[in-house]
Amino acid sequence: MKNVLNTFKQIRQYLKPGDIIIALVWAILFFGSLWLFRPRGASGDTVCVYVDGKMPEFISLKHDTEGVINGRIGELHYNIKDGELWITHASCPQKHCIHFGRIEHPGEAVFCIPNRIVIEVVGHSESGIDAITM
Repeated sequence: MKNVLNTFKQIRQYLKPGDIIIALVWAILFFGSLWLFRPRGASGDTVCVYVDGKMPEFISLKHDTEGVINGRIGELHYNIKDGELWITHASCPQKHCIHFGRIEHPGEAVFCIPNRIVIEVVGHSESGIDAITM
């Protein structure tokens, strides 16, 4: 602990008040730019549910609800709250669809391959970018 205090005192000897002000201004600019340019996207309005590739069913994300989707081998239970959808229970063996987490932005999707269910958020995106490829 004494070594740390001695090192701090040695560093402080060489710093002038102007140096500290410049460091603070740079820190404020850095963290301010991170906040200003943070990724923002519009939340989707609805989710489109495809079962076995058939005509979709549309579910609104604006109303908090719970529901069940019947798939090929069983049921998929979902929750919608605060404009986000997530899977709570699945009848498939590995339950990868539960680990997708919450989806809310246009283009995000949850897939349950054994049940042949695709749930995709649809809506307009403020960024205008459809996809980024490399």
